[in-house]
Amino acid sequence: MNTRSHLPTPSAPRCPASRRSRIARQGTRRGLSSGLLILACVFLSGFIALGLNTARLLCVRAELHAACEAAALAGVAELLDEGEICGNPDIRDDILMARESARLAGLRNYVDGRGFRLDPNSRNLPGGHIVVGSVEPLGPVGMPLGIPPDIDNPGAVNTLRVTGRLSQNTFNKVSLWLGGLTGVTTADPACVVQATLDQRVAGFRPEPGVKVPVVPLIAEYDAWIEQSLASPTAGVNDNFGFDPFTGQVTAGPDGIPELVFVCGVPNSEPPTPDDEPAADASATEAPAADGEETEETAPPQAVPGWCVVPDLFNELNIDYVWPVRAREGLSRGDLSAYGGQLVLNGPTLNMAVLPAMPGELAYGLMDIIGSTRAWPLADAVSASSEYPSCEVVDFAAGRIVAVRRTPDTQNSTWEIVVQPTTLVSSQAVTGSATPRNPWIGKLELTQ
Repeated sequence: MNTRSHLPTPSAPRCPASRRSRIARQGTRRGLSSGLLILACVFLSGFIALGLNTARLLCVRAELHAACEAAALAGVAELLDEGEICGNPDIRDDILMARESARLAGLRNYVDGRGFRLDPNSRNLPGGHIVVGSVEPLGPVGMPLGIPPDIDNPGAVNTLRVTGRLSQNTFNKVSLWLGGLTGVTTADPACVVQATLDQRVAGFRPEPGVKVPVVPLIAEYDAWIEQSLASPTAGVNDNFGFDPFTGQVTAGPDGIPELVFVCGVPNSEPPTPDDEPAADASATEAPAADGEETEETAPPQAVPGWCVVPDLFNELNIDYVWPVRAREGLSRGDLSAYGGQLVLNGPTLNMAVLPAMPGELAYGLMDIIGSTRAWPLADAVSASSEYPSCEVVDFAAGRIVAVRRTPDTQNSTWEIVVQPTTLVSSQAVTGSATPRNPWIGKLELTQ
């Protein structure tokens, strides 16, 4: 008997209702996770774009600020009027040079990969890119700029303001990455920088590791002023020229008077009548008769002034430190006897001087022919004591154009020929009670 025929036939397994509902819920969760992932990617892309654009804008703004700062500093340095030191002040040509220097400095500094263009604003409109005016140098930062009402007669100006916007250039605004996601497609960063020239210079203070551009000589104040204001005459006080493009001194007049100083402690006592040279009767010419021509006499030579060497601190007591001082300037160690600086203590500064110029210094001065240096100026030298000294009363700027030995019957002395010029130094020390210095200025950012 076959029992298999009575066994029940197996049927397909059935899925319980609980299991079907669990599978449906899992499919729903899979679709929700995909949607959340897509939404998170969109937000994440927006945050990434925001971060990248913020970093880029910060970089562009830093480049824009650097370009505006370079333009303002380069332009305001030209406001030092070189004609004033020779008795012919005219600030209008210096204002034109200031605008051009600021424009060229902007082109040399790239912003977002391209040169930054500035309009010179020759009409000096208040909303222009380059505006010239005046502010109080020792006032608080951010003072409003005083704009002269008449550009043809600007008066005393000492400040240049540069306003930079990327939209003022041909490449316009900055295009932002993924701007469609953030809703901001372009940006237009702007920057305003204001630089001021302070000419109330009371001295110089070396920074750690940085020397001040001061020549190790002290010149006679009266002779400097008198010779600077003399009319330049070829063959008399205008025998050298200076090429600003090459920095070389050339032979021939250039319209700038030259100053001559003889190094050595001058005689403190006035000459007696016995010391004065007797008049030479043969050299005296009789007045010409009517109708007779007389020979033209050459203009009188300028009387040289004196210059002395300051007694600076020399720890190693070596001579070759003098050419280093001439070429590189004075360090804090050189000025340690004066508090590490060369600043007027009130109206004057007493400095000890050497009786004669070291020979090494003379050859060091030859190495800086054509270079601009600051010169301490003194009224007189006190040579009555064993240790001569002088009172420094002011500072000037000049470039050496010749260093020569002048022999005479007794001994030989060194003669220094200087051209007056202007100097801008960041290590200059200014004071509110110090008179305005026509030769030297210090640049400061006032906005």
